[in-house]
Amino acid sequence: MIDPAKVRRRLEAVIHGTQPSFAFAERTWKLFVPYLWEQAVLKRGYRLA
Repeated sequence: MIDPAKVRRRLEAVIHGTQPSFAFAERTWKLFVPYLWEQAVLKRGYRLA
């Protein structure tokens, strides 16, 4: 499951520089990717082969 509040806090920390490490940003990206997938593919009704 995606914890939207956690992902938002982490994204804001990366964007605003309070957590500037590459490793933190990479872990945050991995948490964010499922949301992007959902928005880009699943909610648009694309059929997966």
